[in-house]
Amino acid sequence: MTSKNDITGDPIISKSGGKDYNDGWDKIWGKNQKEKQKAMTELNYDGDFTGWSHYCEEEKTVLEVESGYPCNWCGKKELDN
Repeated sequence: MTSKNDITGDPIISKSGGKDYNDGWDKIWGKNQKEKQKAMTELNYDGDFTGWSHYCEEEKTVLEVESGYPCNWCGKKELDN
């Protein structure tokens, strides 16, 4: 059952952020944060990577994670795979 506003009777639902919210997000994090993160990962790669991959439900993509560490996004561990 959906919660309703006692006065208006309208359903209480979360609304997505507006223009101000999106502009604030961009000012804090930048417009292309995922591309920046990928570029930094590629720049820091020294060729000795050993890890495991999994489909991350949070990022909705396959990620490579360093052996011995959990996924930074969803917390899944290598042994859970």
